[in-house]
Amino acid sequence: MPRNIDELSNLKTKSEPPEQYFKKMDLDEEQVERRIEYTEKANELFDVILILLLTMQENGPVDYGYARGLLENWLLSLIAEFTTPDDYLIDYATDTAYNFIDASERHEGDPWYTSADRSLYNAENSANDVLNYDEYQRAIEAGKTHKKWITENDKKVRDSHRELHNKVIPIKEYFRVGIARMRFPKDYEYASMFPEELVNCRCSIKYLPETVKSDTINKEKMKSGEYPVTNEQIEDILNNELAEFQMPVIPVYNPRLKSQGLTRGKEQPWGTVTITSIQIGKQVKNTRECLIDTLLHEYLEAQIMLNKNSDPFYADLYKSGDAAIHSYIDDFIESFFKAKGLDYGLV
Repeated sequence: MPRNIDELSNLKTKSEPPEQYFKKMDLDEEQVERRIEYTEKANELFDVILILLLTMQENGPVDYGYARGLLENWLLSLIAEFTTPDDYLIDYATDTAYNFIDASERHEGDPWYTSADRSLYNAENSANDVLNYDEYQRAIEAGKTHKKWITENDKKVRDSHRELHNKVIPIKEYFRVGIARMRFPKDYEYASMFPEELVNCRCSIKYLPETVKSDTINKEKMKSGEYPVTNEQIEDILNNELAEFQMPVIPVYNPRLKSQGLTRGKEQPWGTVTITSIQIGKQVKNTRECLIDTLLHEYLEAQIMLNKNSDPFYADLYKSGDAAIHSYIDDFIESFFKAKGLDYGLV
């Protein structure tokens, strides 16, 4: 039985007030304001389409194709107010209109599918869909080199997204989100077949600026701890947990080192790099896991140093600065611990 349009506001909500919704995301003030503005305008579009569908349901017949065409054209006009519609955004408008009207048809009679809440819910999602893509394009044009995935880090975050929290990769590479691939949250180009990874995703991206060349490789990892280790312990770990990693030189324990680990290298004028030493100092925890973490950290620093002039990935990473390098190393080590069943909490 079709409902009166006045009933639309009396249903349980899935959406949130736009200001509240977007301010909980890791966005700057301008990004929040753009999303709120887009949401308000998109909400009007979806409202009109739902009112049209309700009117046709009350008077019959319902022309879903007509409603779909209207919504597609209106979405494209709205997108054009915020950015230049390219093939990606044109396809997005077509697919969004199709999916919205198709769901309306399949759920005809379900109160929520012609509700004001649904309009706002879709408008907020569309704001992130469009502006996430626009910000990605702007970041490339601005010369950004890397990007960091950031979640809201609450109970609602999907497990596949939580695993990406603070992950840093080169700007044009893809995040592996479950079994989907995305350049940024809600990137539907290669993830449209996996709506469970897209719908109502509240993740965001920080685009990392070019910085002065990092000297992280030749700096102390962190202050040393109080727990000495032995060269025998180091060798045992290298032959067991870290057997798959070929150290460029044998790490040695140095009790006078003022950090947990330090990798030194020498670069020739023509760009060839040689690792001259890897030293291990006293550790902050008296656990095997802590020493594994330090050894793997020094191995990764050595790899960045050795390959920064020959491998595009390491070159971009080396140029991107301390934050990106440490995020990459920490993410790699945490993933390694998880894969090996080691307790990362003991690091």
